[in-house]
Amino acid sequence: MKSNVHIIIVDDSSTNNLLCKILFEEQDYKVTIIDNGKQAISTIKSTIPDMVLLDLMMPGIDGLAVLRELKTDEKTKNIPIIIVSAADTQAYINEVMKLKPLDYVKKPIGLNDLLGKVEYYLKSMNKI
Repeated sequence: MKSNVHIIIVDDSSTNNLLCKILFEEQDYKVTIIDNGKQAISTIKSTIPDMVLLDLMMPGIDGLAVLRELKTDEKTKNIPIIIVSAADTQAYINEVMKLKPLDYVKKPIGLNDLLGKVEYYLKSMNKI
């Protein structure tokens, strides 16, 4: 059943992307890696994944702009999004949380902890 679950990971760090892709694919999830905000918006709107893991600090269109765009679009506003970011300014985090992502996880996070969070939320939504 997990192979029907599509997770999009949006992060400009190729190392983070590779580690997450391996982790989630080992658990039989379908994973798409995106390394920039512009492509993230386009891909997410066209594929409607089961979950998005979104970094905030990216060049060009940052994660906050991606989150704002997705949450204000009728087609994508209900996609579960977990923010995974090293951003630590409380004012910035408050701005992000106003857009109601599913969760906010501070980097660095252990991969097993991240997997646990993702699976917890997917189970609560009856996706797995």
